[in-house]
Amino acid sequence: MKAMHNHGKGSMRFFFWLILSLFPLAAYGTPQEKKVPPVAAEGVLDLRQWNFEQDGPVPLNGQWKFHPGKFKDEIKPEDIAGLIEPGPWNHFKVNGSDFGSLGFGTYRLRILLPEKKPGLTLKSGGYDSAARLTLGNAVHAIGKPGRSREETDPIYRYDLIEFTNPSQVLEIQIEVSNFFHKNGGMLVAPVLGESSAMHSTSRREQIWQAMLAATFLIFSIYHLILHGIRRNPVALHFASYCTLFFVRTLLTGEGIIHNWLPNLDFRIDLGMEYLGLFLLAPLFALFLRSLFPEEFPLWFRNIFLVTGAIFLPALLFPPEVYSHFLNGFLIVILLMVSTALITAIRAVRQGRAGAKIFLIGFIILSIGILADISTNFLFGISTPFASVGMIGYILAQAVVIAMRFSAALSESERLSDSLRIAYSEAVELRGKLAQKEKLATIGDMAAGIVHDLKNPVGIIKGSVEMADDDSISRDQRREMLNIINDEADRMLYLAQDILDFSHGMVSVKKQPIDLEAYAERIRTVLLPNFTEKQIKFSLNLNTQGSVQLDPDRFLRVIVNIAGNAAAALPHGGEFKMEVTRLDGRIGLTLRDNGPGIPEEIRSTLFQPFVTHGKAQGTGLGMAIAKSMVEAHGGTITFETETGKGTTFTIEVPA
Repeated sequence: MKAMHNHGKGSMRFFFWLILSLFPLAAYGTPQEKKVPPVAAEGVLDLRQWNFEQDGPVPLNGQWKFHPGKFKDEIKPEDIAGLIEPGPWNHFKVNGSDFGSLGFGTYRLRILLPEKKPGLTLKSGGYDSAARLTLGNAVHAIGKPGRSREETDPIYRYDLIEFTNPSQVLEIQIEVSNFFHKNGGMLVAPVLGESSAMHSTSRREQIWQAMLAATFLIFSIYHLILHGIRRNPVALHFASYCTLFFVRTLLTGEGIIHNWLPNLDFRIDLGMEYLGLFLLAPLFALFLRSLFPEEFPLWFRNIFLVTGAIFLPALLFPPEVYSHFLNGFLIVILLMVSTALITAIRAVRQGRAGAKIFLIGFIILSIGILADISTNFLFGISTPFASVGMIGYILAQAVVIAMRFSAALSESERLSDSLRIAYSEAVELRGKLAQKEKLATIGDMAAGIVHDLKNPVGIIKGSVEMADDDSISRDQRREMLNIINDEADRMLYLAQDILDFSHGMVSVKKQPIDLEAYAERIRTVLLPNFTEKQIKFSLNLNTQGSVQLDPDRFLRVIVNIAGNAAAALPHGGEFKMEVTRLDGRIGLTLRDNGPGIPEEIRSTLFQPFVTHGKAQGTGLGMAIAKSMVEAHGGTITFETETGKGTTFTIEVPA
């Protein structure tokens, strides 16, 4: 908030004086005075009775001679100078009109020094936005003043200028130009004092500000680490806030950033400070919302976020434009302070954890912020009162966060104990449930195996009854016995298939199989599945010859698919099987016109224990079928459409 001078109404000035009187560091940067120093009158300051070693430094306040629109080389002896006091030159009258903020001019002051005087040092700075000082025969520049924007090299810093052998009469001429800020001129009176005391005071002030900056940086890093260890919006927003004050402390007061960047451009300097200022309210609103969500409504937070979004684009304009936005944003800051105080008071009334400590710390910070605004309003200078207040606030906030982490840790330990007890009980219960589940699974698998055995058992029983009939011939009886033998083998293979699958291995024993005889066997096995529900069954053999297969295991594949189709098909449905030969491979197509495979099991159809719509079954049928086809070196795929049926396609090497 550099050079924020405003000629407000008397009531506003009284308000800011009142705020400033509440802050004990209002005299920051000024030495302890033993007597009131004299002030300049009509461009002359008489210090002949002043003892610099005993009485301390002297601010060069009072009336300076001022030549608007002229540098010292252009001033003629007959030129009449106006009189101006340190502060913005905006309202200096030239031919009855305000001089304005943009332009250039020369300040002049004659100082009468005592006969006996020590080595002297002048502390000078706070010019908007470049100055060149001529002290007797010595010349010192802070930036490069010019007659236009292009000729000016703006820099905002404070320098210490030493006099080795000052004469009895010291002429000071200060050429100032401003083309980059809403306020122009020598905003702060230079201070003249004994050299060692001036350097000592400056060092103390810089050390103090460096300590402030280091404190903000350390707390910022610390809270960022807290957020990194465990995501915590309170810590993150507070770290952002500390970072803003770290940058602000480098830029304001003694401006210690210029120790490392002595020629930092005024526009960059000012832009950084205004950026931090415009982010102040939005970031603090985020912090308050995360800290006291019940007391600081979401719409409050959004108002300040929108406000920041409105002011931030102003930085895209030149400094002499966006610096005019400052007074408006100070109103936002005052509203933010008021809102935060109300929020803290409400949190205290609601008994929120750490609310009292937060309120005390925030009152300290608020006084600092208001003192900063007051000194800027009254004197047009930048001060670190908010940074000092922030120290008290940071300590209070650290205690609040520590209390919250401690409470969270205690709650975590309590929940951990409860969780351990619950886990022990869950393990015990899980063991009991697992035992029941295992018994239930064994029962389901046994029921499924019995269901799968019904088909061959039925064939065996029917064949036994037919073989026991005295009216059949010897050859017919032998045929019935062969069927009984084949079905008994199929029952053994079925049990072995399940056993092999459970061990993760499926082996096949290929042998030459005559396709016509094998097709007839398939008809015999499948027909009972479809006859009961009057399902039309057809098997078309479009090729002849032999094929290398494990007949029993491959039959198991077909039986699984046909059995699922028979269970899904309605009465009067249709199931077709077709065998073809192509490029050294045998292809089997099994097609039904049933309801189709449900969508929820299509992607997992070939996985174990997947079943749908069957009262009995292990859910292993299709998984075993796929493993057997692959053991033959073949592939199995399917296409299905809801309401129109399903088609399985199997291909194996011939």
